[in-house]
This record gives sequence, C-alpha cells and structure tokens, in this order.
Amino acid sequence: MEYGWICRAKGIPRASIFRIMLLASVGLFSYAAILFLIGFGEIAREISKVNAWILFLSILASLIGSNLYILGWWVLLRRANLSCDLGRTFGIMWSDIFLDQALPAGSFSGEAMRIYLTTKNTIKQIGVSWATIIVHRLFSILPFLVTCCIGLIYLFDKARISPPMGAAIVALVTPPFIISGSLALLTVNDGLARRGLEGLTGIMLLLGGRWRTKASLMRERGLSLIAQYKEGIQAISSGPIACLASLSLCSASFLLELSIPILVLISLGKDLPLLAIVSVYVIGMTIQSMPLFIPGMMGVTEAAMTALFSILNLSPAEAASAAILIRIPMFWSKLLIGGVVTVYVFRNLGKWKGPPECGEGAAKGEGG
Repeated sequence: MEYGWICRAKGIPRASIFRIMLLASVGLFSYAAILFLIGFGEIAREISKVNAWILFLSILASLIGSNLYILGWWVLLRRANLSCDLGRTFGIMWSDIFLDQALPAGSFSGEAMRIYLTTKNTIKQIGVSWATIIVHRLFSILPFLVTCCIGLIYLFDKARISPPMGAAIVALVTPPFIISGSLALLTVNDGLARRGLEGLTGIMLLLGGRWRTKASLMRERGLSLIAQYKEGIQAISSGPIACLASLSLCSASFLLELSIPILVLISLGKDLPLLAIVSVYVIGMTIQSMPLFIPGMMGVTEAAMTALFSILNLSPAEAASAAILIRIPMFWSKLLIGGVVTVYVFRNLGKWKGPPECGEGAAKGEGG
C-alpha cells in the first residue's frame, strides 16, 4: 500500500516560520507589559535571590524526567516488535518534544513527527506505531489527571478562588479529560474508528465525482491502518510487565516534573503549601500544551502562573519571578535540547533504515 502522503518530509515554509515567531513575540511582549506594570526592578531583585544550585537541580529533574518518559515509550516499542534502537528512540522523542514546544499545534505536531520518524526507522506498519503512541500517551496522562483533580479540589476548597476564575480553570483542564477518555475508548474498541471511517467515506461517496475516488482510497488506507492499530494494541496488551514498566516510567517522569516548581520556589526562599504549588503547575502544563496560536503558549503560561501564585499569597513580583524561573526547566531547557537533537536527527536521517515503499511489505516484520 502507498503511504507517500505520510513519508514525504517537507520543510516548514519561511512564511510559517515568520508567523510562528511573530505569534511568540506577541505572547512574550504581552507578558512583558504585565511585568512592566509590576515593576522590572522588583522582579529583578526577587530573581537575584535565587539559589543557582537548586535552580540547576530543577533543570536536571526536568531532563531526567523527559528521558524516563522516552524510556516508557521505548518499552512499548519493543513489546510491539518495532525494531527501534534506544539511541534513535531518544532522537525521535526529543524531536517530538521540540515540536510540541516550538509549534502552535502543540502535541499534534510532535506526534505527527513521532509517527514519521518511527516509520522511517523501521519497516513496521504505521498503525502499530500509532498504537504505541496512544498507549504511551494514556500512561503519561493518567498521573496528570489524578494530580489535576487533587489540585482543583485544593484550589476550590483552600484558595477560595472567585467563581469566574474557577470556571475558567475548569474550562482549561477539561480538554485533557475528554481527550484521554476518547483515547481510552479507541484503545478498547477499534470498531468506533471503523464506524467513523465508514460514515465519513459514505458522505464522500454521496458527493460523487472526484470525492468518490478519494473515498475509496481513504477507506482502503483507513481500514488497513485500523487493522494495524488493532494488531499493535493486541501485542502491547499481551505483555502486562511491559505495560507496568511503561506506566511506572511515565509516572516517575511526572513526579520529577512536579518537583520543578517545588525546587524553584525553594531556590527563591518562598514557602507555599505543596498542593498549592502543584495546582498552579498542572494548570501551567495544561495551558502550555494547548494547540492554539502561540508556540508553547509563550507569555500566556507565565501570565496565568503569575496570576495564580498571586492569589496564593505571593506578591506580584514574587509570583512573576517564580513563573519566569519555573519556565526555564519547564519549557526553555527542553526547547533548546530538543532543537539541537532535531537538527542532528534530520542531518542524519538519510542513514536511517526506512521502509522501501513506506508501508508495503510491513506485514512481513516480526509478529506481535
């Protein structure tokens, strides 16, 4: 089967790069305006109090957590018999992380890159690769959802936030719950995807003309991908030890991620309840991953965290300094390392073993 539409790598147009940079600048300049109102001098005095060694520990925790997250996916790749060696798995995932941070599409752009690079590296099927990504996402989002629930309860009960802000926070954190529920449903019932495909192609057939040809091609490709996806899910679910190992690695990664705001506030000498810090951070993580117009939600995430820390009894200058420093391990360090790795990966992409015809003959690979 022909999968050229996925396997052809295309560069990002210059106009798109300019637009991304422009949108990032809008977010950062908007936050700079907020910092101006707070007072640059006061913020600088607060930042000057930071313990650099503890701040460095927060960056280290972030990077170790990211690598544990990557190992969680590698365990699933091995279980699904996708022959991706560890070094290349790290290359693929750091490219995924970079695009998650750098492009306005959030996780969608990163996951598209993960599928492309995985299928370049193996002769296995795209659907099987997608199955490992879906399960990995579910394992990584479970600890986040639990923490998010605890954080919301704390904010409503202890912080006594205003009803409008409470409604805004609930609206922000609702999409991850919906997405994770949909992914879980798709994992246990591939028939939903099949029925959705049949419905979509049925509408296209009714339109007639060239849509009829496109519908037939889409149906053929879609059914093949769904069959491959089911194969991948069956291979993964037949290995409970691998699933437990992946879930454990993802959970450990998330715990290290949660240590970032705690370490940063300790480095600044600020004392806030643990649940208060975690609550603000998970909301910041949610905002950062939103697939809106600003890459990494630059400026927006900082502004939201500044507002929430202010509600939790930090002064505006203290809240702003905490938000700025938290974003170093949370966002900027990953963006930098991910960018370097992505450049390296694409410079060496021609050396990777790729599928001869992008999918054809993939069924000849190892079984699940």
